[in-house]
Amino acid sequence: MNHNAPVQLINLAPGYQALVFDAPATANLLDRRTLATLASCLLQLERHPPQGLLLISNKAHFILGADIKEFLPAFAGPHHQLVSWLEQTRILFNQLEDISCPTAALLQGHVLGGGTELALACDYRLATPDTLMGLPETRLGILPGFGGCVRLPRLIGLDPALAWILEGTPRPAAQLLAEGAVDGICATTDLQQAGLTLLTRASTGELDWRARRPARLQPLALPVSEQQLTLQLARQHLASAPAQGEAPARAIEALAASLNQPRAAAQQTEQHHFLELCPRPQTRHLIGHFLSLQAQQRQRPTRNVSSLSLVGGGLMGQDLADWALERGLQVRLYEADPARRATLAESLAQRWQSLPAAGQAARWQHLHLLEQPEQLADSPWVLEAIDEELSAKQALWQTSSPCCRNRPC
Repeated sequence: MNHNAPVQLINLAPGYQALVFDAPATANLLDRRTLATLASCLLQLERHPPQGLLLISNKAHFILGADIKEFLPAFAGPHHQLVSWLEQTRILFNQLEDISCPTAALLQGHVLGGGTELALACDYRLATPDTLMGLPETRLGILPGFGGCVRLPRLIGLDPALAWILEGTPRPAAQLLAEGAVDGICATTDLQQAGLTLLTRASTGELDWRARRPARLQPLALPVSEQQLTLQLARQHLASAPAQGEAPARAIEALAASLNQPRAAAQQTEQHHFLELCPRPQTRHLIGHFLSLQAQQRQRPTRNVSSLSLVGGGLMGQDLADWALERGLQVRLYEADPARRATLAESLAQRWQSLPAAGQAARWQHLHLLEQPEQLADSPWVLEAIDEELSAKQALWQTSSPCCRNRPC
């Protein structure tokens, strides 16, 4: 066994094995090295399948998704290489889903993006009380590309799956259990034993793990009329909400086109819509913005900042507001578009609805929605976060710069 490998295949109780995700870095990511190691492990498992397989993390968080740092070079590189990356990852997840023994993912901490999609390929999922699980891809200008658009609605239903994907916010453990995304919640100290007990019940026939699989391979078991109504309501809701870029609308269409397809065709549909979003300027901008926030979090602050003003209430402005509010800053948020400004509070409320009541109250207490640019006048820090259109930025500068003279921007 290579103890430095990001994924290790270990023996547990007799007949049972585990894929242990334990990256050399501080968090597990589905980067190219991890995926290559996972492929090698799955090949061994296909040749010698155990009675049951657990997916375990040796980190505080299960898997934080793909390595976002790999996205921009991949999106800018040769198209066939990007397609190959998606297809190879899809094959890996399908191998896990099709393995001839019951599987269970043991979730803890954050389970995001590709980490969620990997867990969805398992037969069972157990979570600790601190688990937060979600698909945040639309907040990066893309959509789930490793099977999330296909597996999630077939597991929890179309309506909640749309909410997961369009909102991009992770769900807490209690909501995961209520929606059927996980099969149980247990303490961290009991998680591995609970997983082994679950697999034992499945492998001995007490639980029918095979009965769970056909639904993941077939079209969604929901009448087409109900599908169409749910999708239309999602489109209407998205049209009335503040502009979120192309990704949420594209995600709706990806689901609409794939719901009545078997797994292979549905995954091809998902891939098509994913690839359409990769070259978009907004996608590059949102991913770059995410990476910048990560870099800021790693840096030691050099100034004592207690407040921040933001201009722009779209996706990036809301993300920046979230980032600042999580750190206890007072945030002023100004949106110049009256129509978008009118729905901004509702959009933020939806964004935070999965937070505990105390967390929601703290955010509203520290957030101030402004009506006029003149209210920015005494702000020590003002950040622009509007759409990537030159004319819009020029118009903003003309109206707002007199209010922000001698202010950092």
